[in-house]
Amino acid sequence: RSDDLDYVISYATGGEDKYAPGQPKACKDVLRQPIYKISDMRGKWTKFEMFANWENSKNGEVDIFINGKQVLDYNGIVCPAGCDKYNFLGYGLYIGNVQDISKLKASEVMFTQLSRSTNREDLLVNKSN
Repeated sequence: RSDDLDYVISYATGGEDKYAPGQPKACKDVLRQPIYKISDMRGKWTKFEMFANWENSKNGEVDIFINGKQVLDYNGIVCPAGCDKYNFLGYGLYIGNVQDISKLKASEVMFTQLSRSTNREDLLVNKSN
C-alpha cells in the first residue's frame, strides 16, 4: 500500500501471534522511519550499507547509506527491553502477519557482495577490485 521502504525498531508487547505460533503477538514501534522509495529501486541494483550499535540505551546507533547517501542517522534505543529473546535483523522482502496469502503478488530480490566489517571503507561494496 506504500512506496516507502521503512527501517523499523520495535519490541514485543507480549502474548503469541495466532498466525505465527511462538512469535510475539504484537509489536510496538520505537522507530519507524521511511528511508527510500521502492520505486527508485525497482529494476536496478541498489547499494545498502548499515552500521548498528545494538544498545538498550541512548548509546544505541544506526547509520544507513543507500547508494552512498546517508538516509538514516539514528541515536537512541536500538535493542529494546526483551530484544535478547526476539531480536533479529532482517533485510529483503518482509510481509508480516499475512492473513490471506492469495492477495500477495510475486516479488524477487537478488543479493551480491554481502559483507561485514568494523568500518565502512572495508565493506566489499566499497572496494575497487
